[in-house]
Amino acid sequence: MEQYASLARDRQLDPAVDVPDTVRTVIAARIDALPASEKRLLRSAAVFPDVFWTGAVAAVDAIDRRSADAHLHALERKQFIDRRRRSSVAGETELAFRHVLLRDVAYGQLTRAARADRHQRAASWIGALGRSHDHADMLAHHYESALALHADEEVREALRPRARDAYVDAAVRAFALHAFEAAATSYGRAVELTAKHDARRPELLFQLARSLYLSGDTAAERALHDARIALLSAGQRHAAAEACALTAELWWHRGRRRDLEEELERALELLGEHGPPEVRARVLEAVARFRGKTGDHAAAFGAARDALLAVESIDAPELLANILITLGVSRWQMRDRRGVADIERGLELAVRSNALTAAPRGYSNLAHVLAQDGDPTRPQELLLASQHVAERLGERHSVRRTRANIIGFATYGRGDWDEALRLANEFIAECETSPHVSEHQVRTVRAAIWLGRGDADAAIAEDELALELARAAGAQSTRWQLAATAYVYAEVDQLERARMYADEVLSLGHGERAFWAGQVFLLGTVADQLGIDDRMQALLGPPESDWFEERALRAVLAGDYEHAATMMAGFGRRTVEALMRLRAGRSLLIRNKHADALAQLQGAISFYRSVDAHHYLAKIDTLLASVRPRLTERRTPTGRFAK
Repeated sequence: MEQYASLARDRQLDPAVDVPDTVRTVIAARIDALPASEKRLLRSAAVFPDVFWTGAVAAVDAIDRRSADAHLHALERKQFIDRRRRSSVAGETELAFRHVLLRDVAYGQLTRAARADRHQRAASWIGALGRSHDHADMLAHHYESALALHADEEVREALRPRARDAYVDAAVRAFALHAFEAAATSYGRAVELTAKHDARRPELLFQLARSLYLSGDTAAERALHDARIALLSAGQRHAAAEACALTAELWWHRGRRRDLEEELERALELLGEHGPPEVRARVLEAVARFRGKTGDHAAAFGAARDALLAVESIDAPELLANILITLGVSRWQMRDRRGVADIERGLELAVRSNALTAAPRGYSNLAHVLAQDGDPTRPQELLLASQHVAERLGERHSVRRTRANIIGFATYGRGDWDEALRLANEFIAECETSPHVSEHQVRTVRAAIWLGRGDADAAIAEDELALELARAAGAQSTRWQLAATAYVYAEVDQLERARMYADEVLSLGHGERAFWAGQVFLLGTVADQLGIDDRMQALLGPPESDWFEERALRAVLAGDYEHAATMMAGFGRRTVEALMRLRAGRSLLIRNKHADALAQLQGAISFYRSVDAHHYLAKIDTLLASVRPRLTERRTPTGRFAK
């Protein structure tokens, strides 16, 4: 209507008679009414998709700058275009069409040949600005538009490498800004514009695969395979080793341990004894990271140390940050507290140098080690920071890993069962189409809630499925999941089955820090039922060890559930605290300390009522029923046995 009103004013039309059929017709009529020089300039400006500049339009329209400026002023007065307050190109006035339809109609009035010619001139003007990375997206757009429109095959062949190079520049810039989806799109176009025999194609295929992987695109698997084949065919063994290391990381996220190990072996074989320092450091860091995840922490530490030596001679802050984080985790797993400082150094470097793809790992791993060392506040803050950075980057693998940790630690562990169940359901639904290594961990949370709410059959089935997934993921996941499954079976009094899984847990390794993570601690709470107290005691460190998980487990194995409950309360682990109070109440009742027992049980009852944990409330009722004769004339905490 705005355009029609302008047209009616310009031509002194009668609105009752001369109403056009469509908005585009109105706009086309207004453009046709312009003087020929202004009409031509407006159409030239339309080859720019968003904004344009005085010098650019003058170059595209092949007129002098003064004439272009006069015509643009006229078009601005007639409300076709607007002048911007600030320009993104130094020394140039920046303008834009008042509405995208104005630009579309003006562009549509150009012939195919005229569009091709103008796009080529626009690319030449942009290329002359210098700083190709800053203008790479615009340059790529104009070269490819010209390429698509030109009928002359000789001209097309000349334009193809220019368009390819512009897309590569755009991809490099996007990758540096952590815009991985945009980088993948630009690398994809660069690959399409590169002949199969071109020597640059294998490297472009790898960069495309890396961008797809970091953006979480499911096409990454096939792209990595194609890149490795192309690199090997071109004799680029070291680059192929890096592609293998990245593929191993993909298999880790999908919980495919065997494929991961095969890919790591292939990467090491291709790397050999020499190679560019950066490639060598990247491969060794990946080897270190995933050796640690499969439980071989000594090998992980050695590979991380070698990676650190390789990176010393180059300026690669993101890689160095990742190496320090991996080195710190392997140290810490071997009970060396200096590992915490290594992780903190790596995280600080990642943040300070804007090497943000390393930051989610740094935050997450620091949260993990501090959680097991008894820090009551920082772990949750660090997990949220990890999720925030990963979401900002669009790094889907890190986002999902952190979400899984938050579901278990910060949501279920702190007592918000309804929210934990909702988040777990969402996560598991995603895994149906996009598998993730953390699925078993999230299924365990769901099983624990189902068990607590009285659906033992569903909990057992869920834990068995989680165990199957964990076995595929590796030793560390398997140990954790075996302990969780053994605990569930013990809770429902299927002790033979529970003992079978507990035996397997206890045979999987000694002295590893990962051993004491959450679920294995819970196994200690049923150790007396399973008759494994002494065997678990033998795995503890020296009495003076002050690791939080070991101190808590030592208290449980000694029957000091009250102390364990106090520790968990101080750490904010309300779910485990309630279990400790239940166990404490049972122990105190056996020793005829009824008043103390009732105080502990009251704390457990209050929590279990808040989360509808009927399974545990029934256990408490059973305990109280067993001492009912000695509690005559006294109201029990549940109120069910009062006279």
